[in-house]
Amino acid sequence: MKHIYSFIVILFVTASLFGQQQIPNSSFENWTQSGSTLELDSWFSVNTLTPSYPNYGTLRTTDAYDGTYALKLRSGQILIPGMFNDTTALLALGSFPSFEEGPKFGIPFTSKPISCSFYFKYTPGTYPAGVVDTALFYLKLNKNGHSMANAEWIYYGNAVSEWTKVNLTLNYYSDETPDTIYVNFVSSLSGISQFSDSHEPDIPNVIGNELLIDKLELNYNSGLDDNLSLLNKINVYPNPASDFITINNETLNSDILFSVYDIMGRCISSEKLGSNFTYNTKNLNSGVYIIEFKSNQASKQEKLIIQK
Repeated sequence: MKHIYSFIVILFVTASLFGQQQIPNSSFENWTQSGSTLELDSWFSVNTLTPSYPNYGTLRTTDAYDGTYALKLRSGQILIPGMFNDTTALLALGSFPSFEEGPKFGIPFTSKPISCSFYFKYTPGTYPAGVVDTALFYLKLNKNGHSMANAEWIYYGNAVSEWTKVNLTLNYYSDETPDTIYVNFVSSLSGISQFSDSHEPDIPNVIGNELLIDKLELNYNSGLDDNLSLLNKINVYPNPASDFITINNETLNSDILFSVYDIMGRCISSEKLGSNFTYNTKNLNSGVYIIEFKSNQASKQEKLIIQK
């Protein structure tokens, strides 16, 4: 047994030296009972604040793409008296020792992955009616408390009933070696209903939004996924924009779908993308929008800022 343990340690150290670290428990297989809730090892949730758990919250499911289990985030009401009324089911890499100490986001990490990928399913919630909610994945690398790379994915709209792969390129803005990695998943991102005297309308999250995730991986290969690389040949300018944007599509693929969403996740327009394409933004109010390029094999989203 001692020889086996030594061999495992050597493998781990060797992988770290060659910059091949992976996120711990990223296939969501290992769970531990903690009081009245089941928690994912190496990660933390807000299950203890979620009434009606385990109908809602951060859950384990046997509907897995790979292995025995997968992660299921199902939005349900979370109540913190005197502070806010939220409906977010959340999973974050790190630990939550106690309410007095608060959450400890992130873990030590010294590698520089090129991209990351995972598989997902999605079912939109239905209450409140007429509200489109948003699921989110966010990964960030830090050095001495400062961000140096990130990857982000958002999804809203129709149900995705088959396991679907997401490929994301990490955007680096520093050549330094990171010291910490942060990873978050949430099933609802529309907003938090604050308890205040403000007459501004609340933006409700949707109860019942359901996001399934499996097989989260970091990629260190120099050759990125061909489908994602293809979408990275699409360039948008100017950004920020006022009256129009020009989209230069170098993929030579006429089956790419171009869509524009507002910050609430409502689709404003959607159409097939030509080789050189101009989109009129005169009717868009100033603010932040999401544009998406989607092929049969991959999708890519980015922010569009409108300034009038």
